[in-house]
Amino acid sequence: MDFTRSTYNSLLLALQTKYNNFISFQSLMSSTDSHKSETDHSLVHFSIVLRHDVDRIPNNSLKLAELEHSLGIKGTYYFRVVPESYDLNIMNKIAELGHEIGYHYEDVDLVWQKAKRTGKRIGNDELIDLAYESFCKNLELFRKNFDVKTICMHGSPRSK
Repeated sequence: MDFTRSTYNSLLLALQTKYNNFISFQSLMSSTDSHKSETDHSLVHFSIVLRHDVDRIPNNSLKLAELEHSLGIKGTYYFRVVPESYDLNIMNKIAELGHEIGYHYEDVDLVWQKAKRTGKRIGNDELIDLAYESFCKNLELFRKNFDVKTICMHGSPRSK
């Protein structure tokens, strides 16, 4: 597959030509009647939600956000709290372009990995409690800088 910005630009232009109804994930979740299909089959409404999971290389996400902004399109960018994703400067630039910022959480795995590194043995109940505390702390970190309304889970494919 071709994952270049040029191909992404072509995809966005094609979608704009046909539908041109790009909304943030927050808008999708908060809407009620505006996204229901019409009973008149000659008129069907679509909404396009561009969701970007910023796992690594946030500068690449900034380039996509700038491209979308140049086309008048808003997307949603989910950042992890780990150093390879969390870049406050880039996150601010993306938000200033009008895009939604969200938390791409992985707190159970982060707590589990920390316990393994330190040699601490924790049971499931403690893991859940510590992960919840971590989640709340990290979400607050995001909300200090952004109006975070949506979150999404980050998968950890190497984690049991």
